[in-house]
Amino acid sequence: MSEHSRKIILLQCRGFGDAVIATGIVNSIGANFPGVKVDILGRAEAWPIFRFNPHVGHYFQATFPIANGLRFSLAEAKHLFRVLGEIRSKRYDLCLNLVGDFRENLIGWLTGSAVHRSLVWGHGHPIRQTIRVGLGRLANSRQRISDASYSMYHAIEQLADDLKCKVRVGPKIYVDRDLLKTIDRGNGGLIVGVHAFARQQCRLWEGNKWRELAQNLISRGCQVWVFGAPTDLGTAREWFGDILRDTRVRSVFGDMDSLFVNLSALDLFVGLDSFSVHAANALNVPSIILTGPNDIRVWAPPTASIVEEQHGCRHHPCYNRPKCIGSDAQYICMRSISVERVISTIARVLESK
Repeated sequence: MSEHSRKIILLQCRGFGDAVIATGIVNSIGANFPGVKVDILGRAEAWPIFRFNPHVGHYFQATFPIANGLRFSLAEAKHLFRVLGEIRSKRYDLCLNLVGDFRENLIGWLTGSAVHRSLVWGHGHPIRQTIRVGLGRLANSRQRISDASYSMYHAIEQLADDLKCKVRVGPKIYVDRDLLKTIDRGNGGLIVGVHAFARQQCRLWEGNKWRELAQNLISRGCQVWVFGAPTDLGTAREWFGDILRDTRVRSVFGDMDSLFVNLSALDLFVGLDSFSVHAANALNVPSIILTGPNDIRVWAPPTASIVEEQHGCRHHPCYNRPKCIGSDAQYICMRSISVERVISTIARVLESK
């Protein structure tokens, strides 16, 4: 990064997990270039991920025509263009585009930054299965990621190196210190957090297995903290039942700030291929990922332990766009994961602590 690149804006137009991973480049820039803060263009609901980060400057909020299930209205489009107009007026030296999808390429170009740097993935890279490549010429600085470098985490590290960051700093979520003081670790024993919920059916592990896992952990003297969004509470009651009333079980179904401070108190986290495992990694909590439909090499935090089974699905990986629906093998990649396999992985991880 040039010494003249003092005004930087980062595009963060996607989900919460992507936002957590992106804190790695924000933290690396902040640690290597004192006084430089990174402004961010992102979703309003992702702001808590960056709120207490000392390396973040202004956070521009908008909605984007990106991600499954999200609608993009005319009013939202008009707001996005108004925000982009404000960004253009600030004349940024550098725009960082961590995806290289045609939509981010267009948005990056519309920021009017002197340098628009976009990641470019090799033709055989698996991330191309999850984005829509195009309009690459709108980026006047292109960061090529080789086919052999599968991990998004590694791609961010490579970007940090090429920006002349002598010290790499990984993803980190800074939490509300006052709220952190209120966290009670409970009545003793190791604390294992679980997050059983996902927006896509293909990523779920069966509810009866989560219940069996929780019962096993309690019998081993562990505390079990069950995490989820407020909208997941009904499903949690259905799956876990009376376990949620056990004194050794805590339900954490609050806002994102509550999620972060409670996650930070865990000894181990068990979750799906979703935002929560990235948050656990960014809070320095060991994690275990139960995964099936995705190519986990792309998204797994480098310190996470992976649980997946040999299931023989001919469509694997389907990148969360299942082709097995209606067949005898429907969601077999997740259904094939046994409770025993998860328990043995937990025991191995805890023994290594």
